[in-house]
Amino acid sequence: MDTLHGRDKNVFFNACVLTKNLDRHQHAFLEIAYVHSGKVEHICNGKSYLADAGSYFVVDDGIPHEYRCRHGTAEVWNCIFRPDFVDASLRNCRDIDSVLTSYPLRFCRRFHFKPYSGRLFTDKDGSIEWALMHIREEYASQRAGREALMRAYLLEILIYTMRQLQEESHEELEEDIQELRKLVDTCYAQNLSLKQLAEERYCSPSVLSRRFEQACGCGFKEYQQDRRIEEACRLLANTQRKVADIAQTVGYQDLKFFNSLFMRKLGVSPSAYRRRYL
Repeated sequence: MDTLHGRDKNVFFNACVLTKNLDRHQHAFLEIAYVHSGKVEHICNGKSYLADAGSYFVVDDGIPHEYRCRHGTAEVWNCIFRPDFVDASLRNCRDIDSVLTSYPLRFCRRFHFKPYSGRLFTDKDGSIEWALMHIREEYASQRAGREALMRAYLLEILIYTMRQLQEESHEELEEDIQELRKLVDTCYAQNLSLKQLAEERYCSPSVLSRRFEQACGCGFKEYQQDRRIEEACRLLANTQRKVADIAQTVGYQDLKFFNSLFMRKLGVSPSAYRRRYL
């Protein structure tokens, strides 16, 4: 894996003054480009966007894009990063969707960012500029905890961006399904009974199951399994705890079943997955 401009392995920040066109190119990393001053034309996914101060773009890995300076110079702040800067378990991932459904965020499993890659977003209240300014300061410093703070500000930017998309599309989950999903996200290791949960909501298990799948893109049991395996991946990548201990922590007493499920979901054993991060 190549480094980002010879700097930190997984994250890089710079402020670039564009005085001429930047031809079509693509990256093996994720990018947030914020127009701090001036105007620039951004071309991505066959669409052209005229961006002025306060506009920004989030560009996925491998998406070609280019800049045209048709209105004088523009200052663009670039924050580029790899998914594993957000969490070590994302080391072999290459897209924003992986970040959105990862342990730190879990934004929405049925949401796919790729169609929105490169489109124009607006920093309506200055929150994005504020977060980027702090990333810039931490990146230039050598203070303790700089990477943790950069990560926190980066997640804030992604959350605000996804919220903007969600508000535009009006795709809010039904309140009870949203509560049910949050319950699984929090209590994934428990033996949650769909029958009991349905009774508490005064509906049949089949109706609740169908509504959950329509809202979340997968069945209740699969969602819980994915959440458990997701947490297991985080523990395998970031701790030295035994595989059997991790299996019990995420809700599996049967180590053989856990190993089989992990292999089916990820294509490798838990031990082989951990070796990637040694």
